[in-house]
Amino acid sequence: MPQAKTSATAENKKTAPGMPDMSTMFDNSAMLEMGTSQMRTMTAMNGKLLSGWVSIQEELAEFARQRLQKDMDFQHALETCASPGDAFQLYSSFMQNAMREYWDEATKVVSLAARNGFDSYGAATRPAGKPNGKPAEPKAAE
Repeated sequence: MPQAKTSATAENKKTAPGMPDMSTMFDNSAMLEMGTSQMRTMTAMNGKLLSGWVSIQEELAEFARQRLQKDMDFQHALETCASPGDAFQLYSSFMQNAMREYWDEATKVVSLAARNGFDSYGAATRPAGKPNGKPAEPKAAE
């Protein structure tokens, strides 16, 4: 019986005439190392992307909280206006401030997003080695 297995295995390894033996064309250890290196790069990049998006979300949440508070304060102040002129003055000031704050916030978010992209790209283009971009230390001789 073992003889039949050996011949079947040998038959499976036969290649068509003129074709190279595919089993010797690929070095599995090199492919594994390449995959490991790429996974390190992707892990570093994903970590930077996620932390960057968390920063953006925190910024937007804080801006929304502040805007809601200012909107409520405006409504309370509007109730105390004694004349239509006072209401118009209050409303005009409120809208000018709100538009300036929205513009400033949009600028800040775009800046955070750009920095996030650059940081993520930097993580992906660091030299091979440790995920922090430092060269891998040589292994001690055994």
